[in-house]
Amino acid sequence: MKSPRSAEWKDEVIRASWASPGGDSEIAIGPATESRELPVWPAFKRIAVKTWAACGAFEWLALGYLASTSVLFLIFASNLIHPFRLMGVQLAAASVILSLALIHARAAASDPAGEKFITGWWHYWRHWYPHLFFLFCFEELAHLMTMVTPRWQDPHLIAFDHWLTGVNPYVWLEQFATPARNEFMQAVYLSYFTYLLIVGFVSIGYALYLRYLAIEQSTVGLACAAGLNTWLCATRQIAIALFTNSVFGIAALLIAALNLLRPSLVLFAVALTAACFGIVLYNIALSALAVGLLVLSLARRALERD
Repeated sequence: MKSPRSAEWKDEVIRASWASPGGDSEIAIGPATESRELPVWPAFKRIAVKTWAACGAFEWLALGYLASTSVLFLIFASNLIHPFRLMGVQLAAASVILSLALIHARAAASDPAGEKFITGWWHYWRHWYPHLFFLFCFEELAHLMTMVTPRWQDPHLIAFDHWLTGVNPYVWLEQFATPARNEFMQAVYLSYFTYLLIVGFVSIGYALYLRYLAIEQSTVGLACAAGLNTWLCATRQIAIALFTNSVFGIAALLIAALNLLRPSLVLFAVALTAACFGIVLYNIALSALAVGLLVLSLARRALERD
């Protein structure tokens, strides 16, 4: 004898008027299973929410860049050799960024004190992968220079150089060329790989020192407000005045724009320094735009001889 709970039957009845001319007939149907939500979907939603929460300002900037360039790939697909391959690379880059943010958030949550090696490992890559992302953007520009128009814009840039200086700079500089000078200038050119890294690390380090050990340190703030006259208090006051008026971000953006027009290692270094201070000291949006212009300035193609 079966108990009512042994089989989950719903006594659903279909009354078909066509079954019997004299009235309705009752047809019993089999057990009805309740519709259940797939277990994969709730897990996906939880991961998506955690990933969203783990993303910071740079993640949204990077993802916004990847999304906007993907849209441009679709619009100007006729001018690109492999537009869908480029979109696949964009999607892979976005997946790496989101995965890195989520993994770091999980590691930090499981080890808030940061005592484990794996926590420090993911912390390092979470905060230093933007440098690799800029390299990715730079390499990708080689495929995008003729995206909007199928022709190079070198004649316009050369005309602008002549308008600005009154001469063709590369022709004028040939009078100073010697084998020794060429080798020296080549060595100077290659030094920017380490020079800019040193400038960036020092700028970020000093900005972090100002933010967390001077500006946001309550004891230092109270002492300076009470009238303590030290170099740290003076530096703190100057830094607060500068980032409150967005001086770091504005200066970085203007110098980066000038460097885009007239590329210079000195301008690049100054703009990079201002942008590093701005990103750490609350001028994030303008400084991020400045960094984007600095990346674009690296894409100016070398002039070809006839």
